[in-house]
Amino acid sequence: MLRFFIDTNILAQWLFYKKLKEKRTDKPIISPRYQRFKAAYEFIEQIKEKKGVEACISRLVVSELIHSLNLEAIAEKLYNEGLPFSSWRLHLQNISLDKTEADDIRNEVLKFLEDETDFTPKKRKPKIKVLDDSRDYYLVSELMLKCSILTQDAILLSTAINNSCEYFVTSDKRLRTDCSKDLIKTYLEDLQVISSENALTKTR
Repeated sequence: MLRFFIDTNILAQWLFYKKLKEKRTDKPIISPRYQRFKAAYEFIEQIKEKKGVEACISRLVVSELIHSLNLEAIAEKLYNEGLPFSSWRLHLQNISLDKTEADDIRNEVLKFLEDETDFTPKKRKPKIKVLDDSRDYYLVSELMLKCSILTQDAILLSTAINNSCEYFVTSDKRLRTDCSKDLIKTYLEDLQVISSENALTKTR
C-alpha cells in the first residue's frame, strides 16, 4: 500500500477548487490563482479512486484546515469591501465571520470528515485516513531545534514518518527546500516531501 500524507495547504486547495468547480459547471476555471490549485484537486480526486494507494491526514491537519478556511473567508470579505490588498494585514484582527459564515465553515469541514475520511464509522472504506498526531517528541524536537522546522510542520512530518508514509505532499516550497537538505534527510528516513504536481505523477 502506497501511503501519502496530505499537508493542510493541499487539502485546502482541493476544497477551494472543488467548490469553485461545482459552482461553475458550465465555465472553465481560468483564474490564475485557482489554476494553481488544480494539481491538488486532481491528485486527491485521483487518489480516492486508485487501488493500492492510501491518503492520510491528522487531527492537526483538520484543525489547521478550519483556520485556513476562516482566513480565506475573511480575505473574501475584505476584497468585497473594496479594501486594498496592502492594507489587509491591518484589518485581519478587526474583522470576524458572522454566525452563518462560521456555521458554513464548520459544516463544510464536518461534511468532508463524514464523506471522505474514516473519522466517523461508515459502511464503505474511505480513502482518507485520519491519524492521531505524533507523540514522538524526540523526533519533533530534533526537527525543530536542529533543522529549524516550524512546530506544526515538525509534528506533521513526525506523524507521517511514524505511520510509514512514503510521501508528504505540500505546496509549501520552503518546506520542500528545507527537507531536501542532507541534515533533515537523516531524520526523514524514507519519507519524500513533494508537490501535488509530483504526487499526481506517482498515482498515475
